[in-house]
Amino acid sequence: MSILYLLSFLKKIESCIDRILFFHLNYFTTLAEGQGPKESTSVAETSTVQITTPQETSTTKIKASKITSVKVKKAKGTSKKSVLIKFKKVNVAKKYKLQYANNKKFKKAKTKVVKNNTYLIKKLKSGKAYYLRVRVNGADDNWSKWSNVKRVFIKK
Repeated sequence: MSILYLLSFLKKIESCIDRILFFHLNYFTTLAEGQGPKESTSVAETSTVQITTPQETSTTKIKASKITSVKVKKAKGTSKKSVLIKFKKVNVAKKYKLQYANNKKFKKAKTKVVKNNTYLIKKLKSGKAYYLRVRVNGADDNWSKWSNVKRVFIKK
């Protein structure tokens, strides 16, 4: 009698796990297709979950999306030699990497790692154009793609 009880209990657990996996699979595929929240909550490309019961073993792959790149909200010269950059906050972000240079290809670019979604870049040359971009570091220490490049002109 106790073995039958145990087997029925395991079947109930398996059905609960299947429902949870179905929900997560649908959630992450909608994120990968661009539906749902704007920022994704996972960095892993795929995760494999293995469920073992006395009758059978099943393996399910869950597809997750990568962290989306950051969108720069505002980049404006605040004084003659500085720029204030603001970018959209990402929930899973540990830190942001900010890069700026005098040319579009970011040759001889300077990089700053920041924890907030705003940063004041100081000691810039007046009368020059600067190009800025940002990316995010997520939970698994993977960096996202670079954001779109913003051009800012420093007044004389």
